[in-house]
Amino acid sequence: MLSRVTESVRRALGFAAQMLREGSGAAAVEAIAAAALQDIQHEGTTFLRSARESGFLGDRYAEILRHFGAKPTPTGTPGNPPYKLGFVIFTLAEGQAASTRLVRILELLDRDRFDPVVIVADDLTRRSPPQRVIQVGDVPSRLMAGRHHKQIKALGVPLHYVPLSGDVLFGATDGVDLARSLGLDVAVFIASPACPISTLMAYARIAPVQINQNIGIPLVVPGIDAVTYHSPVTAAVDEPELTRRGITCLPMASAGTDVTAAEAATPVPRTRLGVPEDAVLLAVAGNRLPERLSMGDFLDRLAALMAKHPQVWLMTIGGGDDLATALAPLKKAGVGQRVVHAGPQPDIRPWLKAADVFLNEYPEGGSNTVMEAMACRTPAIAMHASEVHTHHHGAVQLGEPWAVMRPDADEYWRRVERWTLDAAQRQRDGEAQYQRARDTFDYPILCRQYEQLYTEVIEARRNGARAAA
Repeated sequence: MLSRVTESVRRALGFAAQMLREGSGAAAVEAIAAAALQDIQHEGTTFLRSARESGFLGDRYAEILRHFGAKPTPTGTPGNPPYKLGFVIFTLAEGQAASTRLVRILELLDRDRFDPVVIVADDLTRRSPPQRVIQVGDVPSRLMAGRHHKQIKALGVPLHYVPLSGDVLFGATDGVDLARSLGLDVAVFIASPACPISTLMAYARIAPVQINQNIGIPLVVPGIDAVTYHSPVTAAVDEPELTRRGITCLPMASAGTDVTAAEAATPVPRTRLGVPEDAVLLAVAGNRLPERLSMGDFLDRLAALMAKHPQVWLMTIGGGDDLATALAPLKKAGVGQRVVHAGPQPDIRPWLKAADVFLNEYPEGGSNTVMEAMACRTPAIAMHASEVHTHHHGAVQLGEPWAVMRPDADEYWRRVERWTLDAAQRQRDGEAQYQRARDTFDYPILCRQYEQLYTEVIEARRNGARAAA
């Protein structure tokens, strides 16, 4: 059975059905994407808790496309190495984790095995004319990619942007035509159900092998052959549903982090922050801090800790709407003057290195920031708050004995308090977490894992084709 169908999803499904009756396929597709976007960005993945719910939305996409006569195109079998590998990414933006990870993978990829190309679907920017349903800003990747565009070009990797003219169906058609012209052996979709153009390209089948590089919510739609998972917990939950659908589940150790870059980063001086040298500086970081900080009792407990220990300060790294309002509990507790704001940063490592402790929010928290803190030798704390991916992934990456591997806020704050009082223990734990990041999560290790998984899926496809013949 599906988890609880939220009102936003129910409304979206109703609107999609209405648009189908009126003959507007683009608006119907947008409605499904808008439901996923709302659930991920504003409702804490209340609906999209597993592959079953993701597959439910994927099936709705497929129903809309079939209604208008769209059919996947058979593409044969992969050729021989080096395999033509197409990365289809939902956006290319400087400072965005998936984009940074892609650039590093391209730098490290074994060119004797893979010949890469990048296609930017630009799922989450305004199109011309503007979309009817999806409410997104005017943030095209051509403007937001910054140094990532230059880095990819410098590597000699072809980089293509799906045109932004026409509705999402036009965009998907342009993307499919572009991808098929490249003669791909394998397509890796860095996307979720909130990405309509990427989803439609996957359904249309642009390569013999199609893999979803899971960015937190798997893209489960007809046409996807395998899904990578950076959380073994989520992989175990989702594998039965993927198997039922004929999709291979590919668990991995992590989403990766750049240990070399972390080692080279220089801490931001305390004088620049206006923080006393002898203060214990806690840090939080993320692109959606107001929403995540406002969940549960996180800020109330933080305010109590800061009120009890006058040497404790807080640094926020990142943005989001109305951060000041979200931090009202700290002001109410009389500790607001001990909060400093770094704002959004393309590279958060110098700021993390200035901190003494990194706090991963709960119940929903990030995982990339946890790994970046580990690589910076800044001891991190995270909680396994539930089986929802964003509620436990940071804790899984951090691992024992540092993560609280159960929903126990009392234990979480006891550990934070111990660190505020014991600088030597902070240093020991920071060093041990760094060793874990270096030995398990460094990007060269991640890249070799990707290469092995891609190869296994490609060979399985070729063997299956030979058996069928």
